[in-house]
Amino acid sequence: MFINSYTDYDNLIRIVNESYQVNAENIQLHRDGVGRVYFLENKYVLKIYRSFYADNALQTIEILEYLKNYNFLPPKSYRQTLAA
Repeated sequence: MFINSYTDYDNLIRIVNESYQVNAENIQLHRDGVGRVYFLENKYVLKIYRSFYADNALQTIEILEYLKNYNFLPPKSYRQTLAA
């Protein structure tokens, strides 16, 4: 799976739908910083980290898993690497 650019919304929606089966039709960019944050269907949040922030992305997942293990209710998260 490949995204030509961060604004290649059609491919981004296709990849998300195939990977997570959310059946999204609408996506909008919310914020651009360490990664780009998108809203899908005003129900899901997708964050795409730039490759040089991969360690930050993995640390975020570890923090969410830690909170879940101690009965906090963080948002559900998924690890996925999409490459050409």
